[in-house]
Amino acid sequence: MRRREFIGVIGGALVELSLAAPAQEAGRTYRLGCLSPFSRDNNPRGFNVLFFDGLRHRGFIEGQNLTVDYRAFAPHPDLISQYAAELVVAQPDVIYVGGGVAIRAVQQATKSIPIVGITDDMVREGLVHASGAAALNVLASPMLDGSVPLIMERVAAPRLPAIYQWPGWAELYGGFIGYGPPNDHLADLTARFAASLLRGTMPADLPVEQPTKFELVINLKTAKAMGVTVPEALLARADKVIE
Repeated sequence: MRRREFIGVIGGALVELSLAAPAQEAGRTYRLGCLSPFSRDNNPRGFNVLFFDGLRHRGFIEGQNLTVDYRAFAPHPDLISQYAAELVVAQPDVIYVGGGVAIRAVQQATKSIPIVGITDDMVREGLVHASGAAALNVLASPMLDGSVPLIMERVAAPRLPAIYQWPGWAELYGGFIGYGPPNDHLADLTARFAASLLRGTMPADLPVEQPTKFELVINLKTAKAMGVTVPEALLARADKVIE
């Protein structure tokens, strides 16, 4: 059984897409608005220098084809909303914003100007929302494997059906569906290789093997909590159903 046979919308991985960006218009001057806690010349780690260098390398050069309208709000946090409104009135092509409070202020001031924002957690601060995915595919990686409780918590809140690469995640941690090689199979496969090496087998003489046993585990308790009805055809193909 392949995952794609029974999961409609796949998420959970960041993918960099090589898309053709629109070309810069010759002779045009672009306008950039900036709302930052720090002044243009006094900012931690020289971020502004690196930021504007990055723009320059991409063909946006201040004084040639780029004008910058910059506001620093740290000395006057009470003026954040005013600064945001002033930047919007100037009708820049893009507004760069630093900090959650400032991002929210700019979002309230405009619904049409693109915003580039930096803050600790865009989702948790309510500055961006879930992409509208109807389900989640959590792949295997050391980082994800070490974050099981956090992932379970995050998918439980929006009651998002999720499939995990390890059957044990559905059986032991309350995941909705787990499909992949079971732990005992992987452990036995790994032990066989280790035993061969301990007996003196040369590593070059050992083949690279893939798991040959896969299990589908469905947690109906989790499905019920999410209000999800699992098709009978899928239940019939499961190796284990948690009720």
